[in-house]
Amino acid sequence: MSDEGVEEIVESLLRQGLVAASQLAEQLARARSQYLAKAERDGERAALEARRIMVGDRAMMRALILPTTADQWWATAKPAQIIEVHLMAQAWKAHDPEALVASEKINREIKDRYGIDTADAGDDVPYLQDRLAVQQLAEQQQRVAREHAEAMELVARAQKIELARVAAELHEQMQTHRVPAEYLSNHELVTALQGVKDATGEQAELAAERAVAERMHLIEQDGIHGPEVGQLRDEIGAHYAGVGDQAWTDAGFVVAARRWHEARMLATGGFVDSEPAQGESRYQIAEKDLLARRDALHQVGASRELRDDSADRMNPTGQLLGGPTPGLEGSAGKGGPVYGSAEYYREFERSLRGLATEGEITGRMAAARSQGKHPSEAVTGLTPAPMVRKTAFEVGLEQTRNQEGPAR
Repeated sequence: MSDEGVEEIVESLLRQGLVAASQLAEQLARARSQYLAKAERDGERAALEARRIMVGDRAMMRALILPTTADQWWATAKPAQIIEVHLMAQAWKAHDPEALVASEKINREIKDRYGIDTADAGDDVPYLQDRLAVQQLAEQQQRVAREHAEAMELVARAQKIELARVAAELHEQMQTHRVPAEYLSNHELVTALQGVKDATGEQAELAAERAVAERMHLIEQDGIHGPEVGQLRDEIGAHYAGVGDQAWTDAGFVVAARRWHEARMLATGGFVDSEPAQGESRYQIAEKDLLARRDALHQVGASRELRDDSADRMNPTGQLLGGPTPGLEGSAGKGGPVYGSAEYYREFERSLRGLATEGEITGRMAAARSQGKHPSEAVTGLTPAPMVRKTAFEVGLEQTRNQEGPAR
């Protein structure tokens, strides 16, 4: 091959290489430009998203800490809410001026209201929350006590106004019976004075005046508000046995005890019933009601104890275990007197002494003698009655019915 042919081949190869190199350079430049454009777009998108998140977080922060500038928020805020706004303000105070102002406000309020320095607590959130809860509870108790005192003051003021109104309305009756103004706190006395004012007729006036005199006597003996429960307990305990602590938790028994006390004080003070009901005095009626309530409470307590004891002595299969049942001793074979014997009734009467009056003992003895069986025997299931054997005629008739259908 000549030299000219070699030069042409080399020149052609160089020309092709330059074209390929220029195309590659153009592709690289285009790819770099696209990459830079994409990176710029991604950066702008990320910056925009970051700004959007920042704006949202700042708006949430401001909405959370803005109410802390009002005193009403601190009056009802709970420890968890205070901790939340405190932490939020601390996190944002280096990035937002409002957060810085709110942080100073929150720290100052916590120190002034609860005596807690947030700088000492640092990042110990449980400690700060516990301290806030304790201080807030103490403040709430003080507020409740203050509100209670204010309410009692209002009640006392209202009572004073009401007493003044009643005193003006019953002024003539108070002057006649020499009733001090402070005695009008006794509702029964006010009712009696009103009865004097409204009474028409000689008998009604005498009864109303007697009621006022009785109430005045009771107030002079027991005070305006009457005897306390402790006084009634001691007084009734000295006159009657068998009145347990359970009776004094029953409102009906306490009312009956107070009526009995008043009837006794009036009787000892010389106040006699004008018209005894069915031949019984006021004191006798009050005593009967008191003892009846005492006995009723005894029966309820005994029934409850009997049920509890029976339940305790039941085995898992529901059968009653061995051992005497309270209140059913005295039957044959149990070591005591035979039920219904003279010895049994003597012991029963002896057990009632000191717990009931003579009339009650007589009634209970009569009721006990009317029982034909011991209680344990009365609740025992009856044995099945023996079956009657059928006659030959009845057997034949039954067979005929089975074979031919019902007899006509």
